[in-house]
Amino acid sequence: ASDKELEALLDRMSVQSILDMKENFKEVSYRALDKLNKDCVISFGFYGLDVLCGCCFIFDAGDVYNLVTYTTTSFVKLKDEAKFDVKKQLKLLKDKEINAIVYTGANQVLSLLYSVGFVPSKKVKGHYKLLSMTNNG
Repeated sequence: ASDKELEALLDRMSVQSILDMKENFKEVSYRALDKLNKDCVISFGFYGLDVLCGCCFIFDAGDVYNLVTYTTTSFVKLKDEAKFDVKKQLKLLKDKEINAIVYTGANQVLSLLYSVGFVPSKKVKGHYKLLSMTNNG
């Protein structure tokens, strides 16, 4: 994800993504997004009708990839268009299973991940779900 995309994400981050980021990083800041962006192996902004709807960060966890997704307030209106962009980017990662740990109340992110091929794997630590995507080719 570019610096411009990270800035736009921070400026228009959805409430659920703000809460999620605060829970995971104890702050909602450009610094936290920049660290995520630098620590991951691949990141990308995803769009619906040329509007930034969010960013995905993919981490190499050995035998799997782990996916972190944060959305903007535009995502709700454009999620059907944005899912095609996410799916296209994830298809490039054919060599490993992709996992995502998502808060069970993050319905928008969950619906996006389900729509691109993720399936629930198990419940983890408290109110989170582990989703997996094995057939991403």
